[in-house]
Amino acid sequence: MHIHQHHNIFLRTELNSIFTSLALRLFAFSLITVFIPIYLIKLGYSIQTVFLFFMVASAAHALTAYPAAKLAAKFGYKHLMVLSTPFSILFYLMLHSLEKITAAGITVLIIPIIGGISFCLYWVGYHADFAKSTKNKSAGKAIGSAKIVGSLAVALGPITGAYLLTKTDFATVFLISIMILVLSMIPLLLRKDKHEKINLSIIEGIKKSKFKRKDTIASAGYGIELAIASVVWPVYIFYNILDQKFTTLGLLYTISLLFSILVTYIVSRKIDKKINLFYRASIIINTIIWSIKIFLKSTIGVFIADSVHNASKTTTNMGFNKFCYSNARKKQTLCYIATREFTLNSAYSLTFLTLSFMTSYFWMFMLAILGSLMFLVYKK
Repeated sequence: MHIHQHHNIFLRTELNSIFTSLALRLFAFSLITVFIPIYLIKLGYSIQTVFLFFMVASAAHALTAYPAAKLAAKFGYKHLMVLSTPFSILFYLMLHSLEKITAAGITVLIIPIIGGISFCLYWVGYHADFAKSTKNKSAGKAIGSAKIVGSLAVALGPITGAYLLTKTDFATVFLISIMILVLSMIPLLLRKDKHEKINLSIIEGIKKSKFKRKDTIASAGYGIELAIASVVWPVYIFYNILDQKFTTLGLLYTISLLFSILVTYIVSRKIDKKINLFYRASIIINTIIWSIKIFLKSTIGVFIADSVHNASKTTTNMGFNKFCYSNARKKQTLCYIATREFTLNSAYSLTFLTLSFMTSYFWMFMLAILGSLMFLVYKK
C-alpha cells in the first residue's frame, strides 16, 4: 500500500481503517460469492431462477440507495457500513439454510432482498466515506491502494473457498465467511464518523445529485458488464470448460487477480496524470477480451484471457471511481453516491431480466461488450 504518500496523518488513519475493513469483508465474500450461482444450480434451480435471484438482489440494492443515504446522513458513513454486517450475516445464514427455508414454504427470493440491502448499506457508506477521505489530486493513488488491498483479499478468497469446498461443504464455508464478516466491523468501530445532512426522496435525490447523462450511461454500463462478469462467466466456464472443478475455478480467479494487482500497482502511480490514456485503453482491451471469450475452449486460454481482463477491468474501475469521487466531492456527496448506486444496480437488475430471455451465451457476451463500451462517455 502507498498510504505514506498522503501527507495528512489523519487521512492516513482514516484510509487504513477503511482498507482493513474492506480487505476482511471482501475476503469473506470472495470465499463463497463466485460459487453462489453454482451452489443454486447444484440445488436444482434453473439458470433462469439464478438470474431472477440476482435480479431481485440488485433491485433491492437500487431501491435501498436513497433510504441508505438518509440513514448515513443521520447516523454517519461508518455506522451505515457497520449496519450492513448483520444483513450480510443473515444473507449467508439463509443461503446456508436454503433447503430448510424453502421446505417451510418461504420463497427463495427473500434471500436476495436481504443480500441487496446489505450490499447497498455497505457500498453507499464506503463510497461516500472514501470520496470525503481523499483529495482529488491524489485520488488515483488512494483508489489504487484500495484496489490492491481489495484484490489481495479477493485473490486469496476463491482458491481458499475452493479448497474448503473440496474438503468440507458449502455450509462450512458460509459459516467461516460469517465469522470473518464479524471481524470486519472492528476497524470501523475504532474510527471517527462523518455526517452529511440531507433529507430527500428518490426524485429529490436524483435532482440534487446533479447526475448528468454521461454519469447515467457510464454507471449503467458498469452494471451491465458486472452482471455478465460476476454470474454468467463463472457459470459458463465451470460447466463448459473447467469440467465442474471447484479448485480449478478458484485457482483461475486467484491467479488472474494476482496479475491484476501488479498492473494496479503500476497504473495507480500514473493514473492521476494520465487518466484518459489508461482509462480509455483499458476499455478497448475489455471489449476485445469479451469478444474473444466466447470462442475459448481450453483451460489455459481461460487463464490467459481472465488475467488480462482482470487487469484491464481493474484499470477501468479505477478510472471510473476517480471520475465518480471527483464528481461527488463537487456536489452533495451522499446524493451523488446514492444516485450512482441506484443507476448501476437498476441496470444490473434489468440485465438479469434481459438474460432470462436469452438462450445463447454469444448474445450474453455481446451484452457485456455493450456495457464495456458505455464507459467511454467519461473523459477528463
